[in-house]
Amino acid sequence: MQWLAGYRADMSQPYKPFQEPDGTWAVIDIRTNQAAEMGSRNVVGMNQLDAEEFADLLNKLVALMAGSKNMNVKDSNGTPLSEGISVTLIKDLKVKGTSVTLKRGTLVPG
Repeated sequence: MQWLAGYRADMSQPYKPFQEPDGTWAVIDIRTNQAAEMGSRNVVGMNQLDAEEFADLLNKLVALMAGSKNMNVKDSNGTPLSEGISVTLIKDLKVKGTSVTLKRGTLVPG
């Protein structure tokens, strides 16, 4: 599926909200030109506000991960995490400044 044919990619903000033909909104990863995934679920079928907030959250996570390359990031057991490792949330996380809550058990891709 072509989400944004001809769209110029801004790699500093790889996630964008996108209105689908049926009027619902999705979050796309412009690096792959596919719907963003959270765990094993595609991020589609949302209203505009949720899609914008979720894209903003994912972009902030990408920026944090890029800034943490020089940091020693560890999981809840103290095991060092490296780039490309996905993590599963062990508790619900309310994202400050948004109405988004990441649920326990959600797989966050690395």
